[in-house]
Amino acid sequence: APMRPAPGADRARGGAELLVGPRPAWHRRAACRGVGPDLFFIERGASTAPAKAMCEGCEVAADCEAAGQDEAHG
Repeated sequence: APMRPAPGADRARGGAELLVGPRPAWHRRAACRGVGPDLFFIERGASTAPAKAMCEGCEVAADCEAAGQDEAHG
C-alpha cells in the first residue's frame, strides 16, 4: 500500500508531511537512517555539501532518488 500523510501531519512539522504505513525495505539500509530532516531541508543559501556527502556512496541512493521524484519537496 502506498504511504500517505498522517491526518494533521502538515501542521505538526510546519508543512512537512509525516508518512504513515510500511516503509520500503531499502530504508533500513540508507546511510541517513536515523538522521533528522534538517540535514536535507536546509535554509535558502545554506550549503548542500553535508547532505550530498551523506548520500555519496550510499547503497540505496538510486532507490531514494527515485522515491523523491514522486514527492512535492523531494
